[in-house]
Amino acid sequence: MDYNKNELLEFTKACDEFIEGKFILADVKIANILKKIADSTDIYNILAECMINFDFSKEFSKSRVSGSVGANTFRLPTEIHKLIPLVFCLLVEIDKKNIDFNYFLRTQFPFADTQKEEYDSFAQNVILPFKESILQLFDVDPKELYEQLNQEEKIAVVPKKVNDDIDEDDKDDFFKSMIDKSYDIKDSIKTIKNIAKRENVTTLLDGIEESCKIKNIKITNALVYALNQELKGEKHFKTLINNLNNLYFTYFK
Repeated sequence: MDYNKNELLEFTKACDEFIEGKFILADVKIANILKKIADSTDIYNILAECMINFDFSKEFSKSRVSGSVGANTFRLPTEIHKLIPLVFCLLVEIDKKNIDFNYFLRTQFPFADTQKEEYDSFAQNVILPFKESILQLFDVDPKELYEQLNQEEKIAVVPKKVNDDIDEDDKDDFFKSMIDKSYDIKDSIKTIKNIAKRENVTTLLDGIEESCKIKNIKITNALVYALNQELKGEKHFKTLINNLNNLYFTYFK
């Protein structure tokens, strides 16, 4: 399944921050997880599919502690298509203050002796399975995700010195070629699912074209760096951005 590695990594980090954190500012960490979900078209689409015909009240009632024998702690459903929307809806309700998080921890993890143990139980039994279930749907190992992003696309850095060995004719060819490379990237702009990101990339490409037309290398320099940052994790642009970067570095030492 195709997915935006960077957005999936941001979601993973948000979950890990909750899992490795403490009760203090738990509401902020929950809000951050929800934000990362909203920022990811891929995760949002997965959730939308899982939410079809999903009954939160019914599934929540099944999972929560009722005091009956055998229901000693909050238990998530084993079916992944129920687990994901249940946790998502639970986090939304906590974020909206419709569910008191402190009361939920105290009543749903009654065998925990301290608030820290309650929080840790929630992190390990709710947030961790939620994260792993979403990554499972994308067939992603979190360790491999981190490694892939670290090795992917070398981001263009602000160079220290212009290559003075390039003559004026070659400089003209450089700017013309940079415009051509930006056109190539723009031709594939529709593959970016996130509308805000697509608009940002379009603006940066327009800027590169304009800066090359007036032959302002300082502006081009800054825009190329920003473009690399914006397209980080967009696998469909890997070859295109590398082509632009390779040309870009011929002008610098």
